[in-house]
Amino acid sequence: MPFGLEEAALAPMDQGIELVMAVARETASLDFSVVHLPAMPIYGLILVSLRGLWLCLWQRRWRLLGIAPILAGLLTVPLERQPDIIVDSGGKLFAVTDSGGAIHLSSKTKAKYTAGNWVRRAGFELSRAGSFGQSRTIPDLNLHCDDVGCIMSKHRQRIALVTEEAALREDCRLADIVVSATPVPWACPSAIAVIDRFDLWRNGAHAIWLTGGKPIVKSVNGERGDRPWVLRPSKAD
Repeated sequence: MPFGLEEAALAPMDQGIELVMAVARETASLDFSVVHLPAMPIYGLILVSLRGLWLCLWQRRWRLLGIAPILAGLLTVPLERQPDIIVDSGGKLFAVTDSGGAIHLSSKTKAKYTAGNWVRRAGFELSRAGSFGQSRTIPDLNLHCDDVGCIMSKHRQRIALVTEEAALREDCRLADIVVSATPVPWACPSAIAVIDRFDLWRNGAHAIWLTGGKPIVKSVNGERGDRPWVLRPSKAD
């Protein structure tokens, strides 16, 4: 470079980079160049990882015994059931899953990073995700929305997704499951499960699986365990 001779090396390097980019563009334009799949369940991931190590570490023929467990681990992908309802830690974004496994978002403009993660984990692109919101009805989900929230029915249960405090009194009286972006200051006599703003604040995003009885509820902090350096306020706060 001090003698101005670098062009002799940079010119063929430029041609090589252009060739790599042309191959990449052509490959990306092919049908099914990218296939989106749902996230693998943890037990499938462990099975694939351990048997992958088995294949890599052993040199004898018995290492081939790792192939069948790897295939079994890959087959766990369609067995993972997506949550019926997801709500983010700020209560700004809800997602519901229809009978075909497609995910529908309450908004495509709020919490876009979080929404993208949810949709990719379900095996879809964000651009293909459905949406629901004010004055929106999705028949497949028996979901109806207005300015203060949404009501959906599944397994003969009524689920209220509350976005404004004005909907709380009626929904607390009629819904079997209440998920509220606002605090719920009183008991809900009809509800078997209530998740409100305080629960989201303390435990982070929640995922809910509807079963026809008491729902299965998992939260971020509940799954990763108590961490002494993470502030976890109480309802009294």
